[in-house]
Amino acid sequence: MMIRKFAAALVLGCAVSASPAMAQDLVHQPISPTFGGNPFNSNHILGIANAQNKTTDPNAVNRNDQSSIFARQLESRLLSALSSQIVDAIFGDNPQE
Repeated sequence: MMIRKFAAALVLGCAVSASPAMAQDLVHQPISPTFGGNPFNSNHILGIANAQNKTTDPNAVNRNDQSSIFARQLESRLLSALSSQIVDAIFGDNPQE
């Protein structure tokens, strides 16, 4: 009984291994545009790299403290007022050179 099972398994194994194998060539297509990939992937890859970047600059200025915010807002208002005066001088009721 054991010999019949072994013979059946051997015949089945030979039949399976004798069938032709189907395959195709493996072709590597790089993703990164640096290595010849699609150039439209560059923004996406850069965004992912920046999102994963955990390093911080030890010499960077903290831009979120109150004095920095106040200084930026004051500078923004002064520049806005100056640009409004320039636009009025150039395109206003009495335009000048």
